[in-house]
Amino acid sequence: MHRRWNLALAGLLAIGSTECTGGLTTNTALVAGLYQLRSVSGRPLPFLLDSTDADNQLALTAGEVNVLADGSFVDSTTFLVTEAGVAHDESEVASGRWSQKGNTISFTPGDGSGTYTMALAGDNRLIQQFGALALAYVR
Repeated sequence: MHRRWNLALAGLLAIGSTECTGGLTTNTALVAGLYQLRSVSGRPLPFLLDSTDADNQLALTAGEVNVLADGSFVDSTTFLVTEAGVAHDESEVASGRWSQKGNTISFTPGDGSGTYTMALAGDNRLIQQFGALALAYVR
């Protein structure tokens, strides 16, 4: 993959590991479920993340977060990468443990790459903020 897009992916998927303790919500029934990525900043998928021209693009095409009642999660994201006019899919998967404090869900991947958060919005949505981009997942 093109180095610039590796950096874009790294920024979008900045994930890792930190132990969370104290003041955490333990009612997993409210959060547990399979959340599908439906939009980025209110726009449907696929969402164009980067483009130098029609032959060189990076688009976010799918994503889901499976938040399990046992405190584990699996978060997967699929991209369509077009380089020199040749397109192929690439996927990123993170898995580990999650915790909740108020409306903030913290995801700690088992690979040590860094904790990231999503906001619980109502009973069936998770919102992940990346700078100006808001990824909306719906259960």
